[in-house]
Amino acid sequence: MKKLNLYLIFLFFIFCSKKTGSEPVTLYGVKIDKETEPIKIAEILIRALDEENDTVLQKLVAVNTERTAILELYKKYSQKPKKISDENIRKLTSSGWLLTYSFFEKGNTYITGDKVGKDSAFVYASGLKVNGERRTMVISLIKENGYWRVLGGIKEY
Repeated sequence: MKKLNLYLIFLFFIFCSKKTGSEPVTLYGVKIDKETEPIKIAEILIRALDEENDTVLQKLVAVNTERTAILELYKKYSQKPKKISDENIRKLTSSGWLLTYSFFEKGNTYITGDKVGKDSAFVYASGLKVNGERRTMVISLIKENGYWRVLGGIKEY
């Protein structure tokens, strides 16, 4: 009985201390789970960008992949890697999206298509720049822990 109690306490400790950041969440009335298509994630991203909703944007970040990219930059420039919290990665990535999107007119971006693979996807959107020029935007997504997450750096062409 004593071993069972210790085992249960051990499992409780592991369960409570583990934070994956990939539990289902509802954003703009859409439940984001492992079945949510990349195009839906991109629609939420665009709406959050239109509304400058940093809280929603931060929930869409591919934190693990961004962390790897940041560490690779440190290595590339022979710098000692620094520990970066998930929260700071989310803030950095969402700030980049907001900066890129600041050159577009809010409410004038729409999805034009997507290309979905097993673990990565691209969603294409058409956005109107503030100078009146329509540009194609590419939103890159990757699966992390079974959930579609958005990579930093929205590309425009």
